[in-house]
Amino acid sequence: MTAFDVNTVPLEKLNIIEASAGTGKTYTLAELYLRLILEKDLTVDQILVVTYTRAATEELRERLRQKLVDARDERLGQTEIEQYNLQKLNLAIQSFDEAAIFTIHGFCQRVLGDFAFESGLRFELELIGDDQELLQSVTDDFWRREVTTADKDFISYLLGKKESPESLLKSIRSLIGKPYLDLIAVPEVNIEQCCQEVQKQFDHVKILWQQEQKQIIETLHNKGLLNGNKYRTTSVEKWLLQLVELMTHTDMPNSLFDSFERFTPAKLEDALKKDQILPELRFWLACEWLLEQYQQLQQARELQHQQLRLKLLEYITEILPQRKQQQQVQSYDDLLLNLGQALNGTRGDWLVEQLRKQYQAALIDEFQDTDPIQYASFSRIYS
Repeated sequence: MTAFDVNTVPLEKLNIIEASAGTGKTYTLAELYLRLILEKDLTVDQILVVTYTRAATEELRERLRQKLVDARDERLGQTEIEQYNLQKLNLAIQSFDEAAIFTIHGFCQRVLGDFAFESGLRFELELIGDDQELLQSVTDDFWRREVTTADKDFISYLLGKKESPESLLKSIRSLIGKPYLDLIAVPEVNIEQCCQEVQKQFDHVKILWQQEQKQIIETLHNKGLLNGNKYRTTSVEKWLLQLVELMTHTDMPNSLFDSFERFTPAKLEDALKKDQILPELRFWLACEWLLEQYQQLQQARELQHQQLRLKLLEYITEILPQRKQQQQVQSYDDLLLNLGQALNGTRGDWLVEQLRKQYQAALIDEFQDTDPIQYASFSRIYS
């Protein structure tokens, strides 16, 4: 990595400066700003300076202006050459209100406003700082269309997860407005087949319960067989009551009670006292198979849940721009997307040329916060 010297670094090419907090990034930016004015004869409206918050923009504006004032004061009464620089500095200070110092969204808004016709953007669009209300409205429509008409078991699954239109939107909020993301497709699942297999195994467990009920209860109450700490009498009574209630259902419920695994061979054998053998009942193994198939169904439901999230993202991507157009509004994120589209549209080359003429140099503060859309736009202008 080349050591950076703010006084000698070429001003004609792309430079990326890596620096930790507190190492003088703003000082460096101010020195480069000063050099562009003195060495390249640029005016303050020809040097684009971009940062990422309004507060940072105001602070940077003050620091840059003070840098110009300090540089001017240092040159008072010096050589004829410095007098020429003094004139440039005085002009920069006097015209500093025209300095092109923006947040990234402010820059996008300025370009799209100045070149509204060329960018294909409607003049009358209102800028809204937050499109959350619109997003929620679109999500509510999606919920009514997709969720309320889904199969009852999936609805029960979602309710069990405490899913709602608000939480569903929150789960994909960070993905909205990022067309550069390469989303991984969720595998298709045959929910109907999974449900049928679970129901078939549930019916089998019920049959075996009727056939082996006496031996099952005797085994669970056999204190000489099972560890009393793992199969306490009070706990066994509770589990049996839950099992009896489960066996009264015709259809497999949406969930198994938490302690259902206590009826599987693995749990029972783990609780056997020394030299004891678990009675061979088909019911134990049937419970294990039911538990496995139920877990597979839950995994399939989770995939179905993921598909719902991706489907919502696709729906928002399609419908949200239509809603905004109807209401004649745009958000801050739209500014970034619209600028990117304008730079790559039918008049993109012309727009790039105009921006290069207007902003002959650019200083991007906090570049690590640049997302792919922002990076692509600056690369398009200054590549």
